[in-house]
Amino acid sequence: MILRRTMYGVLGCVCLLLAVIGFLIPVLPGFLFLIFAVVCFSAVSSRFARFLERHPAATAWRRRWHRGTHLPLRQRIKLMLWLTADSAMGRKHRQI
Repeated sequence: MILRRTMYGVLGCVCLLLAVIGFLIPVLPGFLFLIFAVVCFSAVSSRFARFLERHPAATAWRRRWHRGTHLPLRQRIKLMLWLTADSAMGRKHRQI
């Protein structure tokens, strides 16, 4: 249990650091890393998880998360990596 919380804490700190770098350097998608850091920190701290449950902007997101209508972890990681790689390449997307 302690190892799991420590792992989530370290992963949350790394993602938070990547989010800050992503906000400063436009190549990295900082917002995705920020969301991942929030998920990690809510797994570590019950106080932070309660804050998110009570916050009006996060209640719908948390309900969907607990109902299981979200992407599985493997697909979320894959999506995050593809978005990071896509933004790092700096391609311009066509607008339809």
